[in-house]
Amino acid sequence: MLVIKTCKGQTIVIFASGKLRVMGSHVTTRKEAKCVFKKILRELVPTVNLYLAKVHVQTITATFDIGHTVNLYKLHLSVHKHYDYGKDYYHPGYTNLLEPELFPALQLKIWGMARHINIFATGKCVFTGLRDYDEACDIANDIVNFVDGCT
Repeated sequence: MLVIKTCKGQTIVIFASGKLRVMGSHVTTRKEAKCVFKKILRELVPTVNLYLAKVHVQTITATFDIGHTVNLYKLHLSVHKHYDYGKDYYHPGYTNLLEPELFPALQLKIWGMARHINIFATGKCVFTGLRDYDEACDIANDIVNFVDGCT
């Protein structure tokens, strides 16, 4: 495995199998990812002719700013009361964890999906495990609805 860090803050991991992973490239579509891969690889090895057979975006990490501070304890109780449906197939719901001694954010998990949201008291949010940009927008709208009465 070869790890390369670029001056633009991207990290490239090239595996012995020939597969590679690029992190920190700020892309949201396959087409953008393929262009970024080719550009980075051309800069690293300009004399090699490149062919990228199959490019796919595995996960996207997105950030979002609510715009005001959040009372995490109130939000924890609100989400637990209204959205913690457990394993209900028809409405996956959210489960949440607040352990301020261990981690300074409210951690939300969407049931049935590998999506996690960290909401910090400053109003900043981090979404992980996303598959596309539209999903981030939908979750951000849900977060704004959760937070309305928790300032």
